[in-house]
Amino acid sequence: MHSDASLTPVPQAFCWTRIGDESGESVARIVRRKELERRASGGVFVWGIGNGLGNGIRDLVNAQPQPRVLFSPIRSAAAEIDRKPAGVLLWLDVLGPNGPQPLPRAAWVTSRSSTAKGATKAHHYALFCHSADELEPGDFGAIQFAELRNMATLRPVGFSQVTAVVSRSGELSGRELEYRVVLSAQLAAPFFGRLANPVELSSEDSERIDAIAELGDAELWTNEVDALKARHRNSLMQCHVALPFFEATMA
Repeated sequence: MHSDASLTPVPQAFCWTRIGDESGESVARIVRRKELERRASGGVFVWGIGNGLGNGIRDLVNAQPQPRVLFSPIRSAAAEIDRKPAGVLLWLDVLGPNGPQPLPRAAWVTSRSSTAKGATKAHHYALFCHSADELEPGDFGAIQFAELRNMATLRPVGFSQVTAVVSRSGELSGRELEYRVVLSAQLAAPFFGRLANPVELSSEDSERIDAIAELGDAELWTNEVDALKARHRNSLMQCHVALPFFEATMA
C-alpha cells in the first residue's frame, strides 16, 4: 500500500476505526495476518470490531461510491484485558439475510472471550475490506478529531467510540487533536456484519496459527485456517444435538 499521504486524501465521509493491541496480539501481528487474508482472498480481508454501527454503513455506502475505512492508532495504552485476555474466541460466521454464513476461508477474526465486566462476550462485528495493494502501515494523512461528526446524527464523535461512521464538518477549534491514518482500504460488500458462532481457542491453536502466519505463505495460511475452522465447526455442531423427542415436547 502506497505511503504517500498526498495520494490518499481523507474523504469527506468514511468509516474510522482506532486500532491497538487486541486479543493478546500486537497491531503489527494483526496487520501481518490481514495481509495474508488479503493475498489469499483476491484483495479482501475481514477486520473485527467490538461495536455495532447501526445504519451508519448503509448511509455511507449510499453517500460514497467507493466507501473507505481509515485506521488510526488508539492514543491510550491497551487495557490489560486486551493485552492479556483470559481467553480468545474465534468467530466462524457472519449473520446474513438467511442466517449465519461462513466467513471467507482465509478469514481469521478473533476477540477476547469476556467483556470488561467479566461476562461472556456475546457480540462482535466485522468490516469487510478490500485493498489492491499490500497492507503495510504508512502515513495516509491526518484526521482532525474536532471536525468529526457521527454521520447519522451529526453529533461530535465521542472519545469512547472506537469505530464510527463519520463525516467531516470543517469546524475546527484551533487546538486540534490529530490522529494519523496508518492504514486505508475500501469497504467491500457486504461491507459490515454481526458475527456469530464463536468458539474458544486453545493456546495450541493460537500458537499454531501464529507460526503459520510467520511463514508468510498465503496458500498454506488458507489451508490451515480452513482446516482449523472446520474442526471447530464440527465440534460446535456436535454440541447442538437436538433434544430427544419426549424432552422437546415437554419443554
